[in-house]
Amino acid sequence: MTNSSQVNVGTVSAATTSIAHNRSTTALAPAEKPAKFCGVDFKRWQQKTFFYLTTLSLQRFINENVPIMSDETPSEE
Repeated sequence: MTNSSQVNVGTVSAATTSIAHNRSTTALAPAEKPAKFCGVDFKRWQQKTFFYLTTLSLQRFINENVPIMSDETPSEE
């Protein structure tokens, strides 16, 4: 009987541990924030930025469509 109660205790603690680990925050720790773009190696920075946005479920902000300027808009704007 002692063995079965020990197994049950282990199962309960494992279940409790998994519940505690399911809590996640969407904010990144300061060490995990991507570095600011300094003008070097743009392609790598872009890929890292896409990765971070995807990881945080913010894919909707990735927009690859370039807006087209109409003929009515002056080129000085």
